[in-house]
Amino acid sequence: NCNDTWKKKTDFNGSYVYNNIEVATDQHLNREFISPLNPYNYSQNSINNRSTESSRFNISLDHKIDSFNSIKFTPSYTHQKNHYASSNDYFSNLADNTKLNEGFSNTSSEAIGDDLKNELLFKHRFAKKGRTISAVISFNYNDTYCSGSQHSINNFFSRWTSNNIDTINQINSLQSITQGYGANVIYTEPLSKKTLIELNGSYSFNKGA
Repeated sequence: NCNDTWKKKTDFNGSYVYNNIEVATDQHLNREFISPLNPYNYSQNSINNRSTESSRFNISLDHKIDSFNSIKFTPSYTHQKNHYASSNDYFSNLADNTKLNEGFSNTSSEAIGDDLKNELLFKHRFAKKGRTISAVISFNYNDTYCSGSQHSINNFFSRWTSNNIDTINQINSLQSITQGYGANVIYTEPLSKKTLIELNGSYSFNKGA
């Protein structure tokens, strides 16, 4: 964090936050199914990795033009990246080690996003106490890209018929871009010492692809 005052009229505040989280799991499973008719063994290995990384910048500039006017600018930027990978394999066999089935599955996904926001605030105070007008202009932009894949093969064995193989091969990707603009004007007028009327007008526009 950084805070400073420039020439007694401008207040500056800036901050940066970084996060990095990684989680990994390694699992091994062995089961023995005891049955008079069809006893068999099952084994499975799973490895999963997940990571999240993000950076965030925040800035605030508050400038007092004079005793009646001020302006404030608050931009922020965030970058985030998520990654996930999973690897699994398994097999099952009878008590005499005859294979029943075996297979593996590998999946992965990744998402990268950038988010930008800006807000500009202008305030004006009239000579009459309680009479003010303020205007806010805002802008936001977000760009997110996601991709993933899955590959798996499953083999089913049989003593009497041909073996069956089930295969999955998938790849996907998606990009989303959204942006928006906005404006808001607020006017206040005193009606008495304890009564105040406020008029508010706003406009916004958003589009995405």
